[in-house]
Amino acid sequence: MFWQIYTTSTYALVCHFAGVYNYIMKSWINNLSPELFWDVSRKEVDPERNERWLIERVLQRGKWEDWLLIRSHYNKTRLLDLSPKLKLDPKSANFLRLYCSL
Repeated sequence: MFWQIYTTSTYALVCHFAGVYNYIMKSWINNLSPELFWDVSRKEVDPERNERWLIERVLQRGKWEDWLLIRSHYNKTRLLDLSPKLKLDPKSANFLRLYCSL
């Protein structure tokens, strides 16, 4: 009986922290410029599933503050790994290349 209660409460605690973690991970998107979400609802964007789209959008249409948020959320290694898959204009691609090489 004790094990059952412990397991259930541990599961509930893990689920609670997972929910809090997901909320925190998604809440930084609310600090991005609203102009970036002209064609899609901000609530529908998942920073992990839509990372390529989000990085492309910020690099090509975002403000400096948006770039700082992206840079703080995705580390340099992840940006370097994603860079060949991104569809960027030459100016944005060059900026990302210079940032990742430093």
